[in-house]
Amino acid sequence: MDLESRIKILEDKVSLLEKKAEIIVSQESNEKNKEMSPREFLNSYQPSNDVDRVILFGYYLENYQNEDCFNIDDLKKTFYLSKVKLPLNVNDKINLAIKRGHAMEASEKKNDKKAWILTGNGETYISSLKKEKNNTPSVLDMK
Repeated sequence: MDLESRIKILEDKVSLLEKKAEIIVSQESNEKNKEMSPREFLNSYQPSNDVDRVILFGYYLENYQNEDCFNIDDLKKTFYLSKVKLPLNVNDKINLAIKRGHAMEASEKKNDKKAWILTGNGETYISSLKKEKNNTPSVLDMK
C-alpha cells in the first residue's frame, strides 16, 4: 500500500474518532444541563447506612438545589422524593454526622429551625462513597 493510501486511511480514522468525541461531549453536556433527582444522585454513590444518606442528601441540597444550609424538613423532603425510607430519628443521624466531622450547625436558622452545612471533611468523605464508573472505554481507547 502506498503512502497516500495510508495517510487517507489514517485521516478517515481520525475523522471518525473526532465525530465520536463530539457525540460523547454533547451527551455529557446534555446530562449536566438536566436537573438530577435526589434518587439519581443517591444511586451514583454507595451509602452503607442512614448517616451516609443524610450526608449525601445534605450535599445534594447544597450543591444541586443551591441551598446555603439544610434543616430537618429539607432532609425529610429529600428522603421522601428519593423514595428512601426515612430513618426513625433523622436528628440523631445528623448528630452522628457532626460527631464524625462531616457536618456542622449553620450560623443561622432556616425557617426557625436548626440548620446544618457540610464541612470540608464531609465533602471529602462523599467522594469516598462514589461508585466506580463502568469500565467504559474512553475515546482514546477506541480503535
